[in-house]
Amino acid sequence: MKEKFLALFDKLKNLVLKPKEAWAVIANEEMSVDYLLKDVLLIAAILSAVGQFIGRWLVGTPIPSLMGGGVIKLTFFESLIASVLTVALQIVGIWAFAKVLNYLAPRFGAVADENRSLKLAVFTTAPVLFAGIVNIIPALGIIVSLMGLYSLYLLYVGAPVLMQSPKNKALPYCIVSIVSIAVIMIIISIVTAPLMRTFGGY
Repeated sequence: MKEKFLALFDKLKNLVLKPKEAWAVIANEEMSVDYLLKDVLLIAAILSAVGQFIGRWLVGTPIPSLMGGGVIKLTFFESLIASVLTVALQIVGIWAFAKVLNYLAPRFGAVADENRSLKLAVFTTAPVLFAGIVNIIPALGIIVSLMGLYSLYLLYVGAPVLMQSPKNKALPYCIVSIVSIAVIMIIISIVTAPLMRTFGGY
């Protein structure tokens, strides 16, 4: 497990620091669906969940002063359930993102490929999930937000490499894909909101 974690950390570090070179390596590396979901996505999602779990339970989430200020702390059980639900939603969302990328590919001159679209979705979002460990201190959540913005650039750089989209169509391909998955995630959030309120303390 330690070796898998260190190998993943090294791969994601290269992706963040040298995205063009890292995407080329990822594109040429054989990766099964099992590996992408279990050894990359699940590990990154659990790491993020651990940060959220500890932050919500022991530290608390600060409330903006415009909303009255203070801190919201969840109980151990509430924080645990909220973190488990978050991991499940993240995995479902990223899997759906891969499907959207694959479906839209031919419409933007790219090549549809289930494995490559899953690679693109997983490795675009994994650095954000990895950064989620800083949520141990919820006030540092801005770091995750910044990494989320950077992931948009990673998607833009990775799309031509993995999906072979023409460079002049890479940006609209990414924008339409992001908007599409955003709509899907909003729908999922609305549907699961009662569950989060019931078991997650929200």
